[in-house]
Amino acid sequence: MTTTPVLPSDRTTATSDSAAAPRPEASGVPEQPLRMVSHVVPAAGHDLTYRHDRSEIELPVTVHFTDGTTAQTNLLLNPGQAELFAIQTEQAVSRRADAKRAQPLSDD
Repeated sequence: MTTTPVLPSDRTTATSDSAAAPRPEASGVPEQPLRMVSHVVPAAGHDLTYRHDRSEIELPVTVHFTDGTTAQTNLLLNPGQAELFAIQTEQAVSRRADAKRAQPLSDD
């Protein structure tokens, strides 16, 4: 499993390229320890929405960190990303159904 460092007060992924994002101490903000992301799941009880004004699909998600804490944010998908995600999800659901059909019935 790969984990990604995230600044606690920010939703952006920390990068190793110092030119890409200024270090917090350079902006006068105290440096905070990095937290590692364990996984991200759709937020329970929230539906995705289409944002016509931005041509984006917005899916509320919960980010789980390895220290046991969580954060709420949104996964934003442009139309091309949404189409690809839909195709890949449909393929995964189909493979799961095929695998379930291939399993022998148990005597339970």
